[in-house]
Amino acid sequence: MEKQILSAEEKLINAYCRHLERGFSENSFPGAEAKDVENLAKKLDEENQGKTNYVKLISVSKRKGMLFWEKIGLQGILGKKSKFNGSAWMFIMKNRFNRKDKHPDENKAEDNVVNVKLGFEDVQG
Repeated sequence: MEKQILSAEEKLINAYCRHLERGFSENSFPGAEAKDVENLAKKLDEENQGKTNYVKLISVSKRKGMLFWEKIGLQGILGKKSKFNGSAWMFIMKNRFNRKDKHPDENKAEDNVVNVKLGFEDVQG
């Protein structure tokens, strides 16, 4: 079997994907700006007319990075990870993956104002 020779661009995309899969953020990749790597992936996919799918590879790598953090949380919550700091883990999840405590639609009922008139003016005693 012949070994495939990767271009510098393909090596950069693969390094970016390994970085993401290890749980690191897009913005901490030292090789290039995240948006530049992702634009490069789109360009290569278009140029190769369906022979490559680097955009999908990056998407899968991001999900694997999230899975990395979710596994840590699950192990910690189940008591299988010593010195697990749930507050720090929750902070990481909220900031890295845009997790919120409440969905914005959950508070819609609280926005309705109901005016109630109370009085006893009709009562005679």
